[in-house]
Parts: sequence; structure tokens; C-alpha cells
Amino acid sequence: MLTAGILDGVSLRRKRGVFLNMLNKFEHGVIRKPRAAAGFRGTVRYAPISCHMQRELCRKDDVETWIYQQVELTVGRVPWREVQDINQVGEYKKRCRQPPGLNELFAPPCPREFHEILQIVDALKYYDQPNYQQIYAVSTYSHCSSEVRLLTIRGERAPRSIF
Repeated sequence: MLTAGILDGVSLRRKRGVFLNMLNKFEHGVIRKPRAAAGFRGTVRYAPISCHMQRELCRKDDVETWIYQQVELTVGRVPWREVQDINQVGEYKKRCRQPPGLNELFAPPCPREFHEILQIVDALKYYDQPNYQQIYAVSTYSHCSSEVRLLTIRGERAPRSIF
């Protein structure tokens, strides 16, 4: 489930994944070492590639899951929607990292900035913290460039432009 909120009273929307028992837990503010093998957890359609490879999930995987959801909300489907086999879905997601699969994943009307967000995610390693402000800025710009209007959640102030 994804939520949007206000950070420290500033009109900065912060997208954050809420995955109960999905991520490796922190111990005393430190991320635990990844297990050698982790079972598949999550929804096949939105699962990050790490999940298909039986790797431990991390913060970058939340953003990858979010981008797949954004594609589905924008286009109406992800390219692997009809694929039944979990391993084939994982291979499909890998193929979508470069053309022509990349063009299929980010088919119109997806803003080209979605690709930039995926590149940010793919550059991260297990212990890295995603640059959420950069991802937010790219996401906000994509909404501006594609003339998509951001809806406010009840009780939330309307977002101000960051440009």
C-alpha cells in the first residue's frame, strides 16, 4: 500500500511504501545483512526483480514496486499482466530494462521520467537509501510535463510547485 503525506509541515509529498513484514528489519538503526536466499513474497505483478531472484528485499525494491504500480495506473496494465509463470514474469521484467522491452513497459501515455526513476532504482544496491527527494522531484516534474493533475488527499494541503 502506498501513502502520501506531508513531511515536517512542508508541502513536500513523500511517497513511502508500507509493507508489513516485507522488508528486512532494522536492528538498532542498522539494516540486517541479507539472507542467502529469501522466498518469494508479494504480488507477482508488482514484485521487484530481487523478489523473482529470491533475494532479500530492500528500500530500492519499494520504489521499483511503486513504479510498476504507476505504470499500471497510467497505461492501464503492465506488459507481463497476462503471463502466468512467476519465473517468466521475472525474465520479462529484466527484458524491460532496455529497448524494446523498455518502450513496452513505458508505453504512452507514460511520461519519459518514469524511465529516469527506474534508472535511479537500478543503480542502487542493498544497503543504499533511495534519494526520495530526487524521485519525488522527477515524479512531480513528470506530472507537470504530462499535464497530469495531482489529487490531494482529504486533510492534505494542495501540493505547491517545487519548480
